[in-house]
Amino acid sequence: MKRRMHVCILAAFLIGSFFTIPLCAATEEDLCAKDGIAIKNLTLRSDLWYSRDKGDCTVLRRYQVTRIKPEETLEIFSDLVCKTLYCADPPTYSYYKSLDKDGDCTIRILPEANLTDM
Repeated sequence: MKRRMHVCILAAFLIGSFFTIPLCAATEEDLCAKDGIAIKNLTLRSDLWYSRDKGDCTVLRRYQVTRIKPEETLEIFSDLVCKTLYCADPPTYSYYKSLDKDGDCTIRILPEANLTDM
């Protein structure tokens, strides 16, 4: 009798978890959305340039950090007129977010246009 009760409790727990785990994952909050993802220039070059939302061309000095928020795009260039892409990766927040494996909202730009988690 007790064994049957334990099996029923275990079965109820497993069935309940099938419904609650996906709901918890679906409501998981993006912790980087408020402040954005920090992107740091760690290339061997002295400077890179970036354009936010196809706007002005802005210098991104070595060791300098810029941020991208969910509604923005951020293209990174190797020339001061923002014509030659340094990183041909998608310039969207979701792409940069996908590189942030440890969830600390930081990405680094390494030589040869490698973007990695920091």
